[in-house]
Order: sequence, then C-alpha cells, then structure tokens
Amino acid sequence: MKLESAGFAYPMPLPGTEFYDALDKDGRIITREWSRYADEIVFEPKLMSRQQLQSGHKWASQEFFKLPSIWKRVGLARRNSAVLWAINLGWRAHYSKLR
Repeated sequence: MKLESAGFAYPMPLPGTEFYDALDKDGRIITREWSRYADEIVFEPKLMSRQQLQSGHKWASQEFFKLPSIWKRVGLARRNSAVLWAINLGWRAHYSKLR
C-alpha cells in the first residue's frame, strides 16, 4: 500500500497524558505557553537535541513531498489524482517554508 499523503508533527506533551507527566517529572518541558505548541518543540528530547529532532522532521517532510516522491505515490492514473496532487502540493508548500 502506498501512502497518498501524510502529515508530520512533533510529539506534543499534552497535560493529562503519560508523555506529559514523564517529561514534567524529569523537568524536560521547556514552556507551557500554548501558542508555541503548534510550531515548536516544547520539550527537551532524551536521546537527541531539539535541533536534531527539528532537522529530522524537516528532512522527512521535505523528502516525502519532493515532486518525484509525489509522482511515485500519486501519479496521474489514480482515482482522485487531482485532489491528491492538490493536497500533496499544499503540504509541499507548507513544509518548504520550514526553517
């Protein structure tokens, strides 16, 4: 099965989850300011730096949405190919703006 599209997100420690509780216990939550949760890594990863996680996220998303990758996954002959191309090109534009 080929993925027609995907979304890439950072792990998000939400209050009330085991993930949040573990990070909070270890003092690894950087901010509790909700406005930063959508676009930033708001915790300190255990086995890599925040920069490494951010770089890996950027690499994975940009590789997935390169035109040859979209072509390989969607092509032209698939049902709903116009819609799938529009979705993929929209995500491609979004992820190309990552710093």
